[in-house]
Amino acid sequence: PPPQQSAPRANAAPPARNNATFICREPVLNRGEQIAGDFFHLHGHLQTRLQGKNEQLHKAYDDALLRSLTTLRVHSPRSQRKAFIHLNPASLHNPLLAQLPAQSSVLMLAPDLQGLDLAPLQARLAALRQWGMAYGWVLNDNLMALHPALRELAPQGDYVQIDTARFNGLEIEALRETLGPGHAQ
Repeated sequence: PPPQQSAPRANAAPPARNNATFICREPVLNRGEQIAGDFFHLHGHLQTRLQGKNEQLHKAYDDALLRSLTTLRVHSPRSQRKAFIHLNPASLHNPLLAQLPAQSSVLMLAPDLQGLDLAPLQARLAALRQWGMAYGWVLNDNLMALHPALRELAPQGDYVQIDTARFNGLEIEALRETLGPGHAQ
């Protein structure tokens, strides 16, 4: 016989909410307009709330995102689809990164208002690449103005996400030339 269920207590805590409720999952299309992967990031309202906040808050939200991805196993090591994961560069030392399937994960980095410390950042990116993980940069006009180093860092990445609505045509052309032929198509 099934176990007896007890009556709910009046002061019982509400059921825990699933971590994934604040995560957006959007398809990424290849040039043939076929789904090549999924882009995982915080919902827009959370990203807006994080603008101008301290690095620790970004790390906390990134940790929750990574925890959700690893707990829910939303992509597998055998998947042909890539998982593009939006993170702050400050989260590159998060131990949960080791639980992601390296071959199908792409870390899409979007710096905040804090500066980029290039030497340790480049060393960490090289270590992640050696492990088999790809990375890219999220670029818009504000980030490019705040972080001139992105002009050097973006071409070194495997992917670039450009918010074209935030650039004029001349800026997009200059950015295309900066990124080189591999990223400009």
